[in-house]
Amino acid sequence: EGESDFIAARGKPQENGRDAEIKRNFSLQEKGKPATMKYDKVDYKNLNLFVIAKKGQVLAERIPHTTGTPGRTVFGNEVKPKAGKAKPLPIGKNTEVKDDHFLIASIDGQIVDNGSKINVDPQLSIKDDVGVGTGDIDFVGSVEVNGSVQAGFKVKATGDIHIKGMVNGGTVSGCNVYIVGGVQGLNRGTITAEEDVRAGFAEGATIEAGNAIFIEDVALHSELRAGRLLSVEGKRGLIAGGYVAAGKEIRAKIIGNPAYIATKVVVGVNPMIQRKYQETCRSYAASRKKLSQLTKTLNTLGKVDISKLPPHRAEQISEMTRSKFPLAAQVEQEEKLIHELEDQMAQMKEGCVRASDKIYPGTKIVINSIMKNVQVEEQHCTLTVVDDQVQSNPY
Repeated sequence: EGESDFIAARGKPQENGRDAEIKRNFSLQEKGKPATMKYDKVDYKNLNLFVIAKKGQVLAERIPHTTGTPGRTVFGNEVKPKAGKAKPLPIGKNTEVKDDHFLIASIDGQIVDNGSKINVDPQLSIKDDVGVGTGDIDFVGSVEVNGSVQAGFKVKATGDIHIKGMVNGGTVSGCNVYIVGGVQGLNRGTITAEEDVRAGFAEGATIEAGNAIFIEDVALHSELRAGRLLSVEGKRGLIAGGYVAAGKEIRAKIIGNPAYIATKVVVGVNPMIQRKYQETCRSYAASRKKLSQLTKTLNTLGKVDISKLPPHRAEQISEMTRSKFPLAAQVEQEEKLIHELEDQMAQMKEGCVRASDKIYPGTKIVINSIMKNVQVEEQHCTLTVVDDQVQSNPY
């Protein structure tokens, strides 16, 4: 007899469920990139700074999880599938849920997405200058100024700030700060951003950014500090005079000028961390001194019989004893912070300075704490530290 196969029993594999998905209906990729006009020209007046939502707009949609379909074993028993994971909608400030699976904006404003939450920040638009007519601006959300910020006035926001005109000796602080016109510092007022600052030019300006500073044309006699990068590479791309510092890299076309103007360029230490370190060291020295004086005084008084003192003196002594504990805690806290900041500074050792055109004598360059005075004109170069010396390589 020839053997023939036959199917005695057939099982059916179970299909596990799919996890829920969140689909976002916006892209923040283009945010802060200048719009491109015809012939690939870049329009710095249109910085796409805010990704704006209108009230009622759908920000995200949830595609629900599925439970899957059961299978069977060859014996006909049911095999339960594994259900997909549910996912909450990323509800943030000024957003609400509609029809269970849609997240919508409950106000007009700027979309701020931190991954776990989508927020809509209110946006304040100033039609003209910030000055006598408006007074200082302090706003929770993002701010757009269609004019300039006048000397002595302040614009402060928790979100991004977009100024279409200039800042003339005013003070501006926000998350990202964009100044299309530029900053005429008049050596008063500062520009501070948690992340980036972009400006048309900087003259006599003080600018600080946690991440990067981009200057489109020139940076003259200014004090610029960026946590990571300083770039002056647009039009003339010139840094001359003043003090400029960045954690990792400084890039420009030209540094210094033919009149050998003193220009100081520092990379390899995050300038914000460095300043915090210096401030903490000063404060630590003062509180330690205070603590040691207090301890000495209390030790001397410890030999005195308090019950024999007049009440106000006894009260003074117990007040001093009480004040010792918070002071000791402060000393300990500052010591810990100093060690943390030292560790952070030690990790940043990759500094470089690039000039696509030239660096003039008169420029003092410090990379990872190693200094070089530029004596002869350097062209198309990248400066880094090799074996404890500042070395010049081709750009």
